Amino acid sequence: MEHNRIGLDYDYAPAYRFGQGQRSPDGRFNLIDIPKNASTEIKRQLSDWADSNHRDSELDTQHLIILRDPTERWISGMTEFLVGRCSHMGGCNGDISESEIEEQMSGRLFQNLLFNFVVFDVHTLPQCCFLQGLDLGRATFFWHDATVVQRVLDHVGRTGSQVQFTNSAAEDGRKLIIRDLLRHRLAQTPALQHSIDKHYYADHELKDRVEFHY
Repeated sequence: MEHNRIGLDYDYAPAYRFGQGQRSPDGRFNLIDIPKNASTEIKRQLSDWADSNHRDSELDTQHLIILRDPTERWISGMTEFLVGRCSHMGGCNGDISESEIEEQMSGRLFQNLLFNFVVFDVHTLPQCCFLQGLDLGRATFFWHDATVVQRVLDHVGRTGSQVQFTNSAAEDGRKLIIRDLLRHRLAQTPALQHSIDKHYYADHELKDRVEFHY
């Protein structure tokens, strides 16, 4: 049904194919790839699933979609972007103090760019961008939390070894520091949180109107 489809005017990251995902060997399930929504870990667990793209053809299958709190996803995506693009912050080993990172992130120009532009790459694009043209009436939604990988695997019949969802930020001290600084800045400045909410209004609307599988 047409009202179950999403349409937005974003066209970022030409190297990323919107609509991409993984289809189960039996063709029953199609996992939609949304960056920063546990997609890397789930793809590792479902390594025998084939690459797919729901925009190439209307797949006769059940779409699996993981949605995440928009602010938490932005913090995670922005943290990865900053560490990846600002490699001078601590060099290769990430040997940099919290005060040094905070000093680099406290400038007015930096803050204006960060919180007004908001979207920098596929990790910070609205989640709805990855669902354009998809019939949501044929989708099963999962909420991103510490058990989401295991719940998706259980849903597709991959019961076996227990999966522990881990946060990759723990592997890099810079990520932990930047993530906490972004959270603190948002909590202390309502206008900045409003800017984030405004950019992800469609994600908020979507999560409020779908039912999640637990």
